[in-house]
Amino acid sequence: MHQTSSVLMSVLLMIADGFIVRGPSGPLVAPLGSSVILPCYVDEPLLMENLEVEWRRKESETLVHLFQDGESRPETQQQDYQDRAHFFTEEIKHGNFSLRLDNLRAEDKGEYTCTVHTQLESGETEVQIKDVERLLVSGSDRSISASVGEDVTEIPKGNFSVRLKSVRTEDKGVYMCEVFAGRDSANATVVLEQLGES
Repeated sequence: MHQTSSVLMSVLLMIADGFIVRGPSGPLVAPLGSSVILPCYVDEPLLMENLEVEWRRKESETLVHLFQDGESRPETQQQDYQDRAHFFTEEIKHGNFSLRLDNLRAEDKGEYTCTVHTQLESGETEVQIKDVERLLVSGSDRSISASVGEDVTEIPKGNFSVRLKSVRTEDKGVYMCEVFAGRDSANATVVLEQLGES
């Protein structure tokens, strides 16, 4: 009888400590060169004593980042992730083990595992970076005509438009907008062709 009650007590202790590691509701998509947050959290904060959190690439087991002995361990990271992968250190005590990955690269696409270890058990979740979007810059698909003295917007789409005020005849020509993000770049050209007299 004594043995049965001690086994039951052990089972109850494990259930009380039980936790589920949660991640995002679906795959992540982010632009090249941006920062992306890989969610990983538990509903109730865990004891910090003996808490260890590992982020790894699923296919290669590459260590992306490690939290151990109450602090981040950037010295253990694989070199590609140094200065790019960060915990929200103050959030760990609240059960948030999410990772911020900066300066996103095309090769960051893939599956990651977040594994949380406590003294009694461990749990994990998977996060997929489904796509790293490359830059797409588009300009005007036609030449732009204007009268001298008019205002003209060269690239009507996007946030990188340039507005020329009081156009002069010497403004005629080809204009190029070039956008850089991380190691990627893209450009678009616009021809300001005909300048008639107003």
